[in-house]
Amino acid sequence: MRICICDDDSAVHAQLRRLLDTGGLQSVSAVTSLYTGEELAEAYRMDKPFDLVFLDVEMGAFSGIEAAKFVRQADPDVMIVFVSSHRQYVFDAFPVGALHYLLKPVQPEDFAAVCRRAETRFLDLHAVIRLRYKENRFTVPVRQILYVEGARRHVYFHTTDGVLETVGKLGDYAPILVQSGFAAPHASFLVNMDRIEHIEQDRIVLENGETVFCSVRKRRELLRAYDHYLGNRKW
Repeated sequence: MRICICDDDSAVHAQLRRLLDTGGLQSVSAVTSLYTGEELAEAYRMDKPFDLVFLDVEMGAFSGIEAAKFVRQADPDVMIVFVSSHRQYVFDAFPVGALHYLLKPVQPEDFAAVCRRAETRFLDLHAVIRLRYKENRFTVPVRQILYVEGARRHVYFHTTDGVLETVGKLGDYAPILVQSGFAAPHASFLVNMDRIEHIEQDRIVLENGETVFCSVRKRRELLRAYDHYLGNRKW
């Protein structure tokens, strides 16, 4: 995981690096220190993205909020954690989809909890599933899967790039996919909850406009799973 600490206070850099070194995250490849929002924006202009950014709010004319807007436009998947001495900016963090908002001085237990969420999200974003059909072999990023359909001992993976087919049963893949945010609205389907646009009475509408049938028996279970999923995505 590529991490950036962007704050105009060197003491904050030292504290967050110390917390990272003492077990905040297990899968860190590099930590970059930047001191202004302009530096962060320039890094993205130079095509040097990060997976996780700890970002101060008040940093001169180009604030952390403005820097976050720039970063979010450049990379929809980057995780942003605001770090601030002031509570009043917390609602400004909503529009940029911040993972969390930490108050200074950062408490180790709060930092550790945010890191656990970030690591889970990072693993979700990079999870893959490997399929084979006849002489073909596929490695599919889980996040690209919209929904999975089982029919007549074949499993069909509906992805953002098309449909992939393999021999087997839907149940062969359910344990793996449920761990990655999939739910079962019907005995023949698994749907990626990250791709749901909205849920109607008897169907799920996905972000690309496709629909997946939801059985009456499974509806309550689906809504409970989806509410839990959304709750875990909030900060």
